[in-house]
Amino acid sequence: DHLATFRWLFAEDELPKDRHSLYLYMLAQLQELNGGRADALESYRRLKARVGSNPGRLLDGANAGIARLSR
Repeated sequence: DHLATFRWLFAEDELPKDRHSLYLYMLAQLQELNGGRADALESYRRLKARVGSNPGRLLDGANAGIARLSR
């Protein structure tokens, strides 16, 4: 399972702060692909809160994920 391997390789509490947003984006993607819609939505929301209003791909990805999973 890709999600379990990702979490095993990259423990969230051990990540450098500058990598945490990217981690949340990849985690949300894997959760969504694994069928964990609620978990993915929560991760996208955490990502959006973390990046705030800073424009860029991570914010765009978070907004798209939230829109997709909120339907």
